[in-house]
Amino acid sequence: MYQIKNIKDLDKLLETSENHSLECFVALNGGARSSKDIYKENNIYYVYNYIDDTEDSFTKEELFDPSKTIIGEAITLGNFYVY
Repeated sequence: MYQIKNIKDLDKLLETSENHSLECFVALNGGARSSKDIYKENNIYYVYNYIDDTEDSFTKEELFDPSKTIIGEAITLGNFYVY
């Protein structure tokens, strides 16, 4: 398990991963997790959400917009990890 500390960490891990995707999670209160797969192509982050079997796409700015996703806030607060 590795903590993603900023967007540069995320981008570096995506670039160097075998298939350019990551299995990640947001650590939630009480020890719960929100598991996600992330893939990046052409500066768009594609996020698969295991909890409801949905997929979303975000620009870097949208990734840090709390009205769109919790990922940016989780990175900022130190609650975003790669399995």
